[in-house]
Amino acid sequence: MPGFEPDIYHYFEKASPYINIWIGGFFAFTLIRLTLFLVTRKRIKIYNTLISESTGVILVLNHTVCFVMAILAQDLFSCLLFAWWGPGFIVTAIAVVLEKRNLLKINWARYGLITSIACKLCYVIFIAIYVWLGCYSILFSFSIWIVNDQINLAWFCDNADRTRRTLEDYWVLRVLYVGGLFVPLFLPIPHASYLGLLGVSAFLVWAISLVRLIRNGTLRIRPQGKSNFLREIVYLSTDSGTD
Repeated sequence: MPGFEPDIYHYFEKASPYINIWIGGFFAFTLIRLTLFLVTRKRIKIYNTLISESTGVILVLNHTVCFVMAILAQDLFSCLLFAWWGPGFIVTAIAVVLEKRNLLKINWARYGLITSIACKLCYVIFIAIYVWLGCYSILFSFSIWIVNDQINLAWFCDNADRTRRTLEDYWVLRVLYVGGLFVPLFLPIPHASYLGLLGVSAFLVWAISLVRLIRNGTLRIRPQGKSNFLREIVYLSTDSGTD
C-alpha cells in the first residue's frame, strides 16, 4: 500500500502496556463502586461522562499522536484512520461541551448512521492491521476499554444499550470486544499474567451484568426519547422499534 507506515502502529503497540495499566485502574475503580452498590443496596450515582471518557483518554491521545505521525510520514490512509478516534473525538468532545453550555446546537441523530458505520469500519480495519503486524497487546486495550464501559452502564445507569448491541444489530463481529479480553491467555504480550487476570475478571463481571439485565427485563428495551449519552444509539438493524 503506497505510503503505508507500519511503524506508526508499532508505536501504538509499544504504548499499549501503559494504556492497559491505566484502563485496568479504572476497572478496579468500577469494582469498588460495584462492591459498594451490592453491599449498601444503594445506587452509586457517580457515573458521568467525564469519568467514562477519562478511561479511554490515553487511547484518544495516542490516536492523535499517530494521526500527526501519519501526516509527517505522508501516510494518507493511516492519517484518515487515526483521525476518527483522535482529532475527531476531540472535536466532538468540544462540540458537546459547547452544546451543554448552550453555545452550540447539534442534531446528533442526523449524523447517527454515519458515526455508527464509521466506528464499526474503523474498528475492523484497526483490528485487521494490528493482527497482520503481530500487535496483540493493543487488541486487549480496545476490549477492556469497551467492556468496562458496558459494565458501568449496565450497573449504574440502567442502560443496557451498549451491552445489548453486542448481541443484535446484525454485526456479529462485536464478539471481538469480549474475545479480546482473552488475548493475554493465548498470546505473548507484556504483563500477560496481570492482564490475563484482569481480562477474565472483566469477562465474569460483564457476564454477570448480562444475566442481571436479562432478569430485570431491560436487556431488550431500547431507549426512548432523548438520550443522556450524547446522542441516540443508531442500529443497523431494519427493526427500529422497541423489542
